Amino acid sequence: MGSRVAAAAAVLLASAVAVAEPPPMIVLFDPEGAPALRDALDGVARRNGTAFVDRSPPAPPPPRAGHYLARGIDAYHRLEYETALAQLDAGLAEAARTGALGLAPSELSDLLLYRALVRTEQGDAARAWDDMVGAAVIDPTRRLDPARFPPRAADAFARAVAAVTAGEPIALRVQVPSGCDVAVDARSVAPGVDVEVFAGEHYVRAACPGAIPFGAVVSVARSPHVVTPAIVPIAPPDARDVAAWVRRRGGESFIYAVASRSVDLPATVALRLVDATTARERGAVIVAAAGDVGAAAQRLIDRVVRPPAPIVKVVPPPPAPWYRRPWVWGIAGAAVATAVLVPLLSDTGPSDRFDVAPEVRP
Repeated sequence: MGSRVAAAAAVLLASAVAVAEPPPMIVLFDPEGAPALRDALDGVARRNGTAFVDRSPPAPPPPRAGHYLARGIDAYHRLEYETALAQLDAGLAEAARTGALGLAPSELSDLLLYRALVRTEQGDAARAWDDMVGAAVIDPTRRLDPARFPPRAADAFARAVAAVTAGEPIALRVQVPSGCDVAVDARSVAPGVDVEVFAGEHYVRAACPGAIPFGAVVSVARSPHVVTPAIVPIAPPDARDVAAWVRRRGGESFIYAVASRSVDLPATVALRLVDATTARERGAVIVAAAGDVGAAAQRLIDRVVRPPAPIVKVVPPPPAPWYRRPWVWGIAGAAVATAVLVPLLSDTGPSDRFDVAPEVRP
């Protein structure tokens, strides 16, 4: 009996091992693209013989407004005014879209100054004056270098500065959480704090953790002027889309690691074990600090490749019928022996006296 139970248990254990899953793939989404998170999860995947995929958004291209400025200045000095205007327009368009990302205040001002010079050469005096005023709004304290700019340009810029500073300063505030990076006219400023500017167009940028950067040109006319950028989180790909991607590559499950950053809290990573067929989570979500993400991922992998040992329930055999039990036959044998011995030990006389006197014959 014991050998049969052991054999059955061995079969159950063998079947449990046979259906064990391969280790799940690891899929990372990190809006910031931190190398430490990628390296930690890639290392876990390599140690467990599975695939690691980084589905984080691509890094934004490097800003090129400064490049456009340099090419515009070069074309201006070579008297190629159409080319210069196209390059300067491209630089200003990018600055408007990104809030002057990658530019110094003097470079942002130069984009407008040199466009004013180009338009002056093209005979467009009205728009040249508008650009001079725009450059003065961005940096009214600037004094043009006579080695770089002709006297007429310096005179025009001085008149533009005088026109701009004739008005009262305006309090401009960019209202975002304290952990965001804010810049006005390519100068870093504190979030939610008033800065003094003059009426006109200003370039505003706000970058908050885990959100799409905000960049715009803001027209400021009266004080106070509050800019409240929309903080739009960078959304990770839907788990169903990731599951379909994993299935196409032969995966049965995957760990979806989604990093999040807040202006008030340290970076964390939510790790989910997801079935690739149903796109449903298998178990609770593990939320780990960035430094603990590798250990958390390993725990989820262990749930798949080293599940808890199955509980083998040994069912005892059914009880034997009563007539096959040894104690029944023991009692029956004792009863038979008693039935045979009792008549032999019984007689009709008293049971406690007998006579041993010799017999007397006549």
